Amino acid sequence: MQRQLEEQNIKKWHAVDRPLLEAKHKQQRLEWARRYRHYTAEDWEVVFWSDEMSVCKMDTKPNTWVFRTPKEKWDQDCIETKATGSRTSVMFWGFIAGRLRGPLTTLVPDEGRMGKKGVTAEIILDAYKECLADIMEEDLGQVFMQNNARVHTTKLIMDWLDEKGYSVMSWPPYSPDLNPIEMVWYRIKTYIHKHHPELQRMTEGEEATQDAIIEAVIEAWEALDEGFLLVFYQEHASAGPGSFERARRLHKILSR
Repeated sequence: MQRQLEEQNIKKWHAVDRPLLEAKHKQQRLEWARRYRHYTAEDWEVVFWSDEMSVCKMDTKPNTWVFRTPKEKWDQDCIETKATGSRTSVMFWGFIAGRLRGPLTTLVPDEGRMGKKGVTAEIILDAYKECLADIMEEDLGQVFMQNNARVHTTKLIMDWLDEKGYSVMSWPPYSPDLNPIEMVWYRIKTYIHKHHPELQRMTEGEEATQDAIIEAVIEAWEALDEGFLLVFYQEHASAGPGSFERARRLHKILSR
């Protein structure tokens, strides 16, 4: 049996953590795929893929893999050390569209209304006004994609999008895997780990650490040149909605 498992490349893996998808969620994802299955590369090029990203100084280091025997588990060269202390983080919002890298803005929580980590609809709307108003034109057939978290679908947000005449993509719940910007966020965090390892060791206080995170993220965002975005877009457009395996392989190559 062991030989047969090896021949079929069946191994023991940790189960991947994902939100529980109920039957209605699966149906909504299927309906989304069917709705856009006829989109061409030109159609996908005018979709504005947006999302938030949280960057924590403790989370900028990817997993490290080691080859060892069970007895070597606690050997020094088989241990990945990590810094301790404050988990200072900064929230960002941005978008990509075809070969376009849109503006990136920070989302400063409204501590007075919703606590330290609260991002309100008013904050999201300010980001939309800052980043979208001068780029999206209603007569160019552009489509705006946002996730359907409650803060994005409030009357305040939807009324503004409707007032501007923006076409908003219907988005299924619990579907970050369908959004290509997630791979861009991964590339940014990989870049930060490679070029700014000092963030993990910072002890200058929360405000100074947040400023350093913002500078590093902006640097990584601006490092997404048109060449990368063009290849990235072409891979996603040719793969079709929901099929990102080739883009993941491409991303690994470009991240080396």
